[in-house]
Amino acid sequence: MFKIGEFSKIAQVSGRQLRFYEQIGLLKPGYVDPQSGYRSYTAEQLPRLNRILALKDLGFILEEIGPMLDRDVSPAELRGMLTLKRAQVTQVLTEETTRLRMIESRIAQIDLGSVPETPDLVIKAIPAQPYLCVRTVLADMDASFDLLNRILHEVPHAINPARLSMPAVVMKFEVLEWEQMDVEMGFLLHNGQPMSVTLSNGLTLSVHELPAVRRALTTVRVGPFETGHGHYQAIGRYVAAHHLRMEGPSREIIMQPPVPGKEVVTEIQVPIEG
Repeated sequence: MFKIGEFSKIAQVSGRQLRFYEQIGLLKPGYVDPQSGYRSYTAEQLPRLNRILALKDLGFILEEIGPMLDRDVSPAELRGMLTLKRAQVTQVLTEETTRLRMIESRIAQIDLGSVPETPDLVIKAIPAQPYLCVRTVLADMDASFDLLNRILHEVPHAINPARLSMPAVVMKFEVLEWEQMDVEMGFLLHNGQPMSVTLSNGLTLSVHELPAVRRALTTVRVGPFETGHGHYQAIGRYVAAHHLRMEGPSREIIMQPPVPGKEVVTEIQVPIEG
């Protein structure tokens, strides 16, 4: 038997929390001294306490946990629920990390003030290229990252990687709406032989021609996709200063895909006229 203080240390649960669980009937002490009122717990009560804590972390309210314990949720069922919750928490962390990078990028632009850092800009012609791609409307940036990751990991296993050049994203929308992004996404190819690849989410990539661009204003971004505000704003300032106009969908060519230990390298291409 363990005193409540000893049990709290073993279980890594506060004494206040143990007393509350006793009060609402979730976890009663193994023994209560009738004279002193001291509570004692046993090691055999740890599995029940672990289930209470696991169900609480899954989002169940304490009033729901008692009946679930009474029907004796199996370890396999509980593990399945925890695994699902872990995936949900991981997704939230990924989304919040993306938002944090975007916020940091905006702060960096504000800190630069009226004299922002200007990346190297190059005007060049871009030839037509065969493009294995899918066009779809995405609900948000996270959906965009998910689709890109599927393409990067699944396409090289579906066809001969020697046919593949660099991944590319074409922004087909006229007005950027994060909740409804019309994009083409896939791989540039070394040859235009017809073919198709169906991804695990059911979307199918097929071969099209990515049209030539007579003049494109280009710059290279080193770093995560969500830190590109400064590069696009530099392009906008250049267009305004030289009395140009943006003409047609912009493109992002991924020269170095996201891999552990290496920065993402992306060439931004914006067709221009004037």
